[in-house]
Amino acid sequence: MKFLCLDISINDDEFGCNISFSENRDEYNEEDSAVLRKMTPSEGAGSIGKYIMLQRSYPEDEFEKDYYYFETSDETGSGELQNFRIELHPERFLLYRDNHIYDIEIKPSKNEFTQLKTVLKKIVNDRGELIIHNQ
Repeated sequence: MKFLCLDISINDDEFGCNISFSENRDEYNEEDSAVLRKMTPSEGAGSIGKYIMLQRSYPEDEFEKDYYYFETSDETGSGELQNFRIELHPERFLLYRDNHIYDIEIKPSKNEFTQLKTVLKKIVNDRGELIIHNQ
């Protein structure tokens, strides 16, 4: 999968952290919501466009473990996040997972790039390989 990312979402809180890259901007409004509710699931997915999301959820109690998840607009690629390699460049994000390459052109601000590096380290957490290119 290859696309130009127009929207980067980075979240990091007490429940976990996630990063998503989307080819469409997230400009939610009530009018769009009404249109989406009338669509079939496949039509709705198509209107969202290409995206990937990486997530690490922290356990709620001492009996649970962290959960690592990967989701993509291509439903066949979604699932537990393990055995992967990420390369982060200032203008490109590459994810190698299950014989697939996710090649995303990004244009983050300096602050977003710093946040990406920080949160990606938390998501990878020795479950995969993270290579960061600062130039």
